Parts: sequence; C-alpha cells; structure tokens
Amino acid sequence: MRSALLLVPLCLAVGCDDGDPGPAPGDVTFEHDFESVPVEAGQEITSMCLSWTIGNEEPIFVDSVTMNAGPGWHHSNWFYVPEGTFSVEDGAWECGDEFDQVTAALAGGVLFAQSTQATDETQRFADGAALELPAHAVVTSQIHLVNAGEEDIDTGVRMTLGAVDEADVNIRLRPLSFDFHQLAIPPGQKSRFETDCDLEDATGAPIDMSLYYVLPHYHSWAEGMDIQLAGGERDGEQVYQIESTIGEPLGSALTPPLSMTGSRGIRFSCLYDNPSERTIGYGNSRDDEMCIFLAFTDSELSFGGGVLSGDAVLQGEEDGVAVYTGDCIALGLQGR
Repeated sequence: MRSALLLVPLCLAVGCDDGDPGPAPGDVTFEHDFESVPVEAGQEITSMCLSWTIGNEEPIFVDSVTMNAGPGWHHSNWFYVPEGTFSVEDGAWECGDEFDQVTAALAGGVLFAQSTQATDETQRFADGAALELPAHAVVTSQIHLVNAGEEDIDTGVRMTLGAVDEADVNIRLRPLSFDFHQLAIPPGQKSRFETDCDLEDATGAPIDMSLYYVLPHYHSWAEGMDIQLAGGERDGEQVYQIESTIGEPLGSALTPPLSMTGSRGIRFSCLYDNPSERTIGYGNSRDDEMCIFLAFTDSELSFGGGVLSGDAVLQGEEDGVAVYTGDCIALGLQGR
C-alpha cells in the first residue's frame, strides 16, 4: 500500500500562500456548474472535454480560480479560448480530433490545472496580478475521471472565476509550463528525473521576470517535486519543494513573487518510488506517471517545453536513488 499523505511544502526563498478558501471578498465572480458525467464502476475516462461560454462582452481580469468537484476527478487541465476556436456546444463532449491542449494554449492561454485527485482547490494570485481573458471567452478543459468504486456514479464540477477591475491590475500574468515527458521509471527502486530549462537561451536575453504561482503535477508513484533556479549566480536557489502523495492541492502563490534575475532558468525534478516489477512510463492513465511544472510569471512571453525527445540518461546514484537527466527544450512564445 502506498504511504499516507504527507504534505510538506518548503518555500525557502519566498513565502507560501496555501489553503485559500476561494475568491477574495469584493471580487466579481463568474460561476458555472457543469452537468454531471456518468462514470461506471471501475471505469476510467480520459477522452472527454468540457466547455463553458462565459458570455463576457469585455475582457475580464481573473485573479483566482476555484474548482469544486465530485468524486472521481483524477485530473483536469483548463484553458481559455476565443469563441469559435472549437466547433462544439457548451457541456461535455468527446475531445476526438476537435481538441488538443497545444491548440487551446496557443489560441488563448492556460487558466488552471487541477492537482491530482484534489477535488477542492483554489489558485489565487498576489494582489494586483491577474490573467486577462478576452471578450467572448470560452473556458475549456480535457478531463480525467476514475471510478475506483463498485457502484456507478454521476459526478460534476463547479468552476468559479474571481475577477477584479482592470484599474486594479498592475501585472498581467502568462503561463510557464515544462514537462519531463521521457520518463522510464525503473522497477524495484527509487529514482529522480531532473532537467534544466534555459530560458535565457530561449529568449536570447538575460532573464527579467518573476514567478507568481507554482504548481507541481505528478501521479501516485511520485513522492514529490523540487524546483530550483538554474544557471548564473543563483544556480541551485530553492523556489519550491514539496513532498506529498496525491489527493491534496499542491500549488501555491509565491509571496512575495520571486525574481529570477541572475539565473538562466528553471531546474525541476520528480522523485519516484516504484516497488513494482515493471518500468513505468509517461502517460495519462492512473497506472502511468507524469512530471510537469506549471507556473505563472510577469513575462511578456509564455514559456513551454521540457524533455520531449530522446532518452533519460542515468547519471548514477545518490543515497540509493537512481538519478536520471534529460535535455530540456525551452520555447518563449508571444502570447496572451
């Protein structure tokens, strides 16, 4: 049996802002209850998408996102896109060839990502920081549902956006997301998969931005994630470290925001314990693994990439933990 939950976030360079109950008093809220989705006993659903047309005639400036879900919500990634990006009606629909996350991110932007199996979660930014959603925005998501029980269920989700007046916004945030895709977690031991993502090389200029919010994402074989600054005079400086199994919110606002000036980018690593007899690869199912780092910054660019090709290379062992590294591809994109 996997160990019981241990949630230990360490924000050594900055403070953590955890346990936020929802939108701040005074926020204008946009709230939507999605129709319940039926999930049969033992069923796992990874191919379903959701859409919600907000109906905003003007841009809105979102400083918090709250998700309240029923049982069986394993994970979900949420985006905002202009109306007409996907030719579907509001509600639940099969993603099929109609939807992919890259298209959603490029057409609009990343809005929120659910921590694995956390059914009540709030993403809140520092005062004065917000995501700008354009007029006529649609919230869309690819969802992952798992019914591990012996009875069929109908399960739904409520999304609440907290928005502030444009005059109160000093910082317009953009996403940064890196993914260690080339996982091959060895059987019968602990291992760590680590990479450095060079943002200075991606932009061709020294880094001048701050981190406002961080969210690790992994599945049940992981024991935690470590995020550091990489390169330059601040190489190895801790940004965020968490030791936790799944089931609780893992993200946190950085208070105050953490300047990355003096570094070249981000180093992130995931620690795994695989007592099984099989090598565990990357995948969306509950039997696979992930290692994804999402953040929001005050850069004019959106950043993405990760270890997307090739094989992770074994570097040796540290205290009985096999250490693997991979080459990170970092891209800086002009976006919302």
